[in-house]
Amino acid sequence: MRRAACLGTHAAAARAVLARRVNGGATCAVLDASTRKVRHAGWDELELTEPSVAQVTLAGTVPSDCIIAASELPPSSRSKVQSALVDLGGAGSPAVQRVFRTVGFEVASPGYVGALSRLRVG
Repeated sequence: MRRAACLGTHAAAARAVLARRVNGGATCAVLDASTRKVRHAGWDELELTEPSVAQVTLAGTVPSDCIIAASELPPSSRSKVQSALVDLGGAGSPAVQRVFRTVGFEVASPGYVGALSRLRVG
């Protein structure tokens, strides 16, 4: 059984858990704002016929994609790259949409990624 693996898609992670190829997996879920129940999730396309999935924990709101830099990169360089990416996608650039498959970039607040930093694996 694998200790850790990136399986490429949320559904692949769910499939691996259900097939018992891994002990657990991480995927996405969108919760109903009022009930906090799962509206849709990474395992939806599996068309489960019974309650086969149990939510163990929620990490909280996390960014869908991150662009990160090595800590050795000088802060001034990090700032320049950050500004360039935010500016690049600011006008809804077709090139940014095509290359990055997104409408733009924004700077995540420290609290936004805090949920990720609190998770421990292993």
